[in-house]
Amino acid sequence: MRNRSVLFRLSGSGMRMLGIAFMAGALLLTGPVGCRSKKKLAEEQARAEAEARMREQQERINALKAELETLMATPVRDLADLEARERRLAEIKALNIGDTSVQVLIRKAETFLSQERARLEAAARPQPQPEAPDPAVKLKADLEQAFSRIASASSVEQANQAIAQAQALFASSETPVLIVISQSGEIKDYDRPTTAGRYLNYLKDQRRNPNKVGSVLLDASGKIRELELVKP
Repeated sequence: MRNRSVLFRLSGSGMRMLGIAFMAGALLLTGPVGCRSKKKLAEEQARAEAEARMREQQERINALKAELETLMATPVRDLADLEARERRLAEIKALNIGDTSVQVLIRKAETFLSQERARLEAAARPQPQPEAPDPAVKLKADLEQAFSRIASASSVEQANQAIAQAQALFASSETPVLIVISQSGEIKDYDRPTTAGRYLNYLKDQRRNPNKVGSVLLDASGKIRELELVKP
């Protein structure tokens, strides 16, 4: 009996030792596996977060590209519209987005807005008014035609009709007519002065028109008050 009791006690101690050994072995087997699982989980989580950040960044880039395209989509309406677009472009530039396509669109938008500013400023500048036509220019042409009609008239009656039409261009038949025979700088030499009436009849009698119209002075009603002719 004593021997069996000792054996029993030894067997109990052995069982306990065996259990401890088993647990130690289990820890040795399961410990590294558990660490590896946590590491893999952390890596997957980090990868998922990185992918989420990339998607978010790409969505942001796409939104900025769309906004830049909108900035250039329509002509600028006025100065307030231009300044609003310029402010938004400056905000986008301040983000310092390194994406090449965004940088290209930023440069295009800068060029577009610069051109639009130049267009608005040009439109706002007072436009030069066309010079009023010089009434003397048309009058000179009318005189040249009238003198030619008088000189080339086929009859006295036709010449007299042309004289009457030409006389209507002068303030009176006594309007002075000066004929320049030579000129040196500002100094002019004149032939003997005559009048509009006498010169028109001279053309009828000579049947030629030897002189060219030089300058004319007009009165308040637009009639010739002095005529200068130039002898070739």
